[in-house]
Amino acid sequence: VGKVTAVMAAVGVAVLAAGKAAFDASKKVTDLVNELNDLSVRSGVSAKTIQGLRQALLSSGQSAEGLNEILGAISGQFAQLGTEGSAVEKKFQSFGVAVRDTNGDLRSNNDILLDSIKLLQGISDSSDRSRASVALFGEAGAKLNQALAAGDFEKFLSRTRTNMPGSANRKVTGSGTSSSIVGKKPEAKTNTRR
Repeated sequence: VGKVTAVMAAVGVAVLAAGKAAFDASKKVTDLVNELNDLSVRSGVSAKTIQGLRQALLSSGQSAEGLNEILGAISGQFAQLGTEGSAVEKKFQSFGVAVRDTNGDLRSNNDILLDSIKLLQGISDSSDRSRASVALFGEAGAKLNQALAAGDFEKFLSRTRTNMPGSANRKVTGSGTSSSIVGKKPEAKTNTRR
């Protein structure tokens, strides 16, 4: 009886340990999904793109915490796009990145970022790429440039395991001053380019 009790106790401990490990793993996944969704909502960049950026950062030897700095800088730049003809809009246009669609409406933060990444990865000279990245995204552009040097960003995107809902396709309503989502111009403005 003593041996059976000891075996049952050992099995019980093993089952509890396995259950705790499964719970901890599930919690980590849930926390990551929640973090990606929160970053997506705050930045207007899709969770899939954020996951790709995270993988690029890690592949380049940087910590995942750099993602917050990059997304913060991107959000800061994109927030200024609500003002038609802003210096930020002109800066992106000078690099050939369209911030408005053919109707004059702002494109999504996600689309602008992906076009910017494609532009940066198309610059073969590392010094020119570094300067362009910093010119577009400020000091955080250096971290972005290092992350993009880790490989083809399209491959990082294709490795993402989830396509979580983000806010990249929502439209701005009301005052149009939200820094986390872009869309139609505020109604008070008129588009003189139509």
